[in-house]
Amino acid sequence: MYEHDVRHQVFVISKTGDRYHGLAAANYETHLGFSSSSGATALECCLRLLDIFQSPDNRTLLQHELYDASLLSEEDYNEGEWSKWHGYRRNEDWLDDEDRPDEGPSLSKFSFITTCMVLGISAALNRGRVSSRLILTPWNLHIERADNDGCNTIVDIN
Repeated sequence: MYEHDVRHQVFVISKTGDRYHGLAAANYETHLGFSSSSGATALECCLRLLDIFQSPDNRTLLQHELYDASLLSEEDYNEGEWSKWHGYRRNEDWLDDEDRPDEGPSLSKFSFITTCMVLGISAALNRGRVSSRLILTPWNLHIERADNDGCNTIVDIN
């Protein structure tokens, strides 16, 4: 990591039933040498995410996955260790390179939503850049378990 990197966590959420639930999550880093500021990079990312999730071309597939999300039970949304928060009592509270996929839920339960999120975060095609500094995190990651330098972006796709 560079000296001035800033980590951001992106959560894609939607209201299913009477509660909001996470549908996709990822962590990315901005290197200040590649942008005027981490805030500008985060804003560009947000605008790309809004463009993608609001595009009429994506509406049918998004609605299909939102319907699938409505069929999940509360237990489905709370499965796996990473959906829970235990307070700041142990080093295992954040994902790291040592974690194995079988220690938590799948990284993607909603493949189209996850793909839209990844493209929105990483593909700044107007500037000729595609970032590889993105890490998928469990789709139902608890917000307090995000390793994010306090920088969260939450996108509601209802």
